[in-house]
Amino acid sequence: HVVPYIAVVWVEGGTLADRLTDGPLPQNSLHKIAKEILTGLKAVHETGMVHRDLKPDNILIGTDGHVRLADFSLAGFSGRSKMTEHGAVLGSPAYMAPELLDSEPASPSSDLYSVGIILLEALTGSNPYQSFDPMISLGLIRRIDPPILSGRKNINVHLANLVDALLTRPAERRLQ
Repeated sequence: HVVPYIAVVWVEGGTLADRLTDGPLPQNSLHKIAKEILTGLKAVHETGMVHRDLKPDNILIGTDGHVRLADFSLAGFSGRSKMTEHGAVLGSPAYMAPELLDSEPASPSSDLYSVGIILLEALTGSNPYQSFDPMISLGLIRRIDPPILSGRKNINVHLANLVDALLTRPAERRLQ
């Protein structure tokens, strides 16, 4: 009989959100952070789960420099609804994939979109969907496409291409 479980470890350090308070991150350190986020997320997705609430506050960076994904309280299995029994949307609005606003279930692709927004914020210092009002954030996601980073001279071409591929709309065309 197999019993699923999650092991919890204490991580000395801080969150990616803590690091972003001073603005964009140096691009050389962001390469490592992006790789570790995506490697961790791949392991989560290989179990059939989706995180559903990826944001800088849920990415821990230990004093050892390694990245860990945190707060799996909203995690679920791919293909299941993003709604609770009361119909509440799950996740942090400014990091949600646009397809979730159309009642599509959370998927690995929607997690990857969230990573794209996180990396965009880490590269530029801002999130185009961030608002004090969650409803405004959701409206911005519907109306405004994310900025294209490819071709910007001040952004590493590989990071720019990665972010653009992660933020592709519709989800079927997004980098997997």
